[in-house]
Amino acid sequence: MATIDRLTEIRQAMWNAIDNYSHLSTSFEQKYKFDGETSLIDPDSFTPELGACPAIGIWPNGGGFPWFTNTEQKASCQFDIIIWTPGWELASTSNKPERLLMQVLSALWMSGPSSEDDENQSYLKQASCFFPKNVGFKIDRAKTGSNASNELTRTTLSVTLEFKFNPRTIVS
Repeated sequence: MATIDRLTEIRQAMWNAIDNYSHLSTSFEQKYKFDGETSLIDPDSFTPELGACPAIGIWPNGGGFPWFTNTEQKASCQFDIIIWTPGWELASTSNKPERLLMQVLSALWMSGPSSEDDENQSYLKQASCFFPKNVGFKIDRAKTGSNASNELTRTTLSVTLEFKFNPRTIVS
């Protein structure tokens, strides 16, 4: 009997939150999910083509597994959500970095199967049993293609999550 990997389950919960949040339903031209649809790409060196923007991807970026009880660990994991938008702007129109950043953050806290207004039923809390422990962000400039004027704004939202994990229950 195979079980789903906890990190994959949490990453998929983040995608469920983003995909099902009504304010983001038409926000992205491209989504990099890496669940067999596309090959994994290096988030540090990759920039999408201008026509694929706004685009979004989620990558695991570290964590740890300290013991919580004699049988469980309270794991910590960090995911980077990267949003690329065309141009080098921050303005709050519907597809600009600051607005998308705040909408993705709201989706992580609020989006769930029953109601977007019930944070206790959010996809992320259901998958991890906790709300995000820490959220940070960075906005910087990126270029795409061979034309130096093809500028993108790259917004990285770093989300630290906790989840309980019993390594003795892993089945292959």
